[in-house]
Amino acid sequence: ESEANALGICAGHTDVALTREGLEQARQAGHDLLESGQTIDLIVSSPLTRALTTAQEIARYIGYPEENIVLQRDAMERFRGDLEGRPSWEQDGMTDEEFAAHGAESEAELLVRAERLRDFVTNRPEQSILIVSHNQFGRLFIAHAKGMTWQQIDSLPNAHVFPIEFSNL
Repeated sequence: ESEANALGICAGHTDVALTREGLEQARQAGHDLLESGQTIDLIVSSPLTRALTTAQEIARYIGYPEENIVLQRDAMERFRGDLEGRPSWEQDGMTDEEFAAHGAESEAELLVRAERLRDFVTNRPEQSILIVSHNQFGRLFIAHAKGMTWQQIDSLPNAHVFPIEFSNL
């Protein structure tokens, strides 16, 4: 949970911090990863504070060196144009064309970033890579990996781990 989530406003590329609840959610994600026995060979994070703080909290919890977190701009949230800083409900049900009318990043632009991020992680030597990202970008990234549309993926819970296999792409 970011400060923007708590206020019900759209953050997009606006850099906001996590709330106390958000920090606890990040720690819980780290706990869940540790308990699952899943090893993490590499953590890749959006450079936005809310994602990077989540990545750092998870890293601390699982014993991953924070200095080895790789920042990847392609993992950033969807840019929302003039919707950033406005109530989140204003964008509910918006079409891609309506987003574009507000100066927001299009689905096609998001898909280009998702494909670059996929290529980046699949060309790495590490086997198990944790990507720390954001809701709309994450939905599109997961959907693309599973051959779905992002609208077919419900809103993602904060600090939740979703396994993705790239061997079939």
